[in-house]
Amino acid sequence: MQNFSHRPEVQLRALNKLLTMPEDQLGLPWPTELVEEVITIIKQHEKVLDILLSACSLLLRVLGQALAHDSEAEIPKSSLITSFLMNALQSHPNSEGLVLVTYNVLSIISSQGQISEELEEKRLFELAQKHLERFQEDRDICLGILSLLWSLLVDVDTVNKEPLENLSVSVTWVLAFHQEDMEVTEAGCAVLWLLSLMGCIKEGQFEQVVVLLLRSIQLCPGRVLLVNNALRGLASLAKVSELVAFRTVVLEEGSSGLHLVQDIYQLYKDDPEVVENICMLLAQLASYKEILPEMMSGGIKDLVQVIRGRFTSSLELISYADEILQALEAATHPSPQEDQLEPPAMLEASKVSPLQADPLLRP
Repeated sequence: MQNFSHRPEVQLRALNKLLTMPEDQLGLPWPTELVEEVITIIKQHEKVLDILLSACSLLLRVLGQALAHDSEAEIPKSSLITSFLMNALQSHPNSEGLVLVTYNVLSIISSQGQISEELEEKRLFELAQKHLERFQEDRDICLGILSLLWSLLVDVDTVNKEPLENLSVSVTWVLAFHQEDMEVTEAGCAVLWLLSLMGCIKEGQFEQVVVLLLRSIQLCPGRVLLVNNALRGLASLAKVSELVAFRTVVLEEGSSGLHLVQDIYQLYKDDPEVVENICMLLAQLASYKEILPEMMSGGIKDLVQVIRGRFTSSLELISYADEILQALEAATHPSPQEDQLEPPAMLEASKVSPLQADPLLRP
C-alpha cells in the first residue's frame, strides 16, 4: 500500500485482500499507529466510494475482532481516525453500505472512550438526524445510529440543545416506524430517556413520546434494559409535565398505564432496579393532586405498600414509596383546613376524575 499509495486500484486490491485474510494473519490487535498509517494512505482516495467502503469495512473487522478476543482490549482512537470516518459519512451521504459500516465503527470507538465532544464539534448530531430521516425505513442503519447515540449521550456535555432537540424528532419517527423491532426499540427508548434528561424533547412531542415509551414496554416486556430506560424516560418527562402524567395514567381508550406498571412489577418483582424505576415513576405521578384519585382507584396504594415491605434495605426505593403513600393518604384524608378552605362546588367537582371531566385530557 505504501509503495503505490497514489494508485487507487492497487489500494482497493490491498484492502480487499486484508478483508479476506484469515484472522490469525491479521496480527490483531492493530496499534493506533498502524491504523493511522492505513488511513493516511486511504485519505488520498476519499472520493472513490469502493475504497472508502472497503477501508471502513476493514476498520470494522479489525476493531470488532480485537474486542471479540478481549473485551478489555484498547481500541485505537485518535482525531485522525474520527475525522476520516466523519469525512466518509459526509462525502457519500447516500451510500447505504458506507453509512451503515461507518456508524458501526464509530459505535465501537465510542464504547471505550469519551469522543462525544469531538464528534459534536464535527456536527455528528446534525448528520445523524439527516441520516435517520433519509434511511428511516432501513432497520440496520437506524439501529447503528441509535446505538451510537446511546453511547455518546451518556457522556455528552453540551450547551447547544438545538441539534439534539431536532434529533429527538427523528428518533421519535424511527421508533414509531420500527416499534415491533426489539433491538431498535431498545436503543430508541434509551436515546429518548437520555434526551429527556437533558431537556431536549420538545413540549409538542411529549404526548407522542409517552405513548411510544408505554407501547414499547407493552410490546417488549421481556427486555429488562428497554423496560428500565422506558420507565426512566416516563419519569423524567412526568417530572416536568402534568400532561405527561395524565397520558401515562391513561394510555388509550380502555387501556391503563397504571395497569401496565402493575403488570411489569409482577414480571420483575424480584429485580430491585426495575422496581425502583417503577416507584420513581409513580412518585412523579403522585406529585400531581389531580391524578391521585386515579392512582387510588387503580390499586397503586396496595402495590406500593407491598413493595415497601419487600425492599426494606433500599433507601432510595423506600423514599419513593413513602412519598407516594403520603401523597395518597393526604388525598384520601384531607386536613380540616383544606376542607374549610375548599368551596362546596370544588368538593363536588373533585369527586370526578379530571380525565373524565376535561375532554382535552382524554386520549
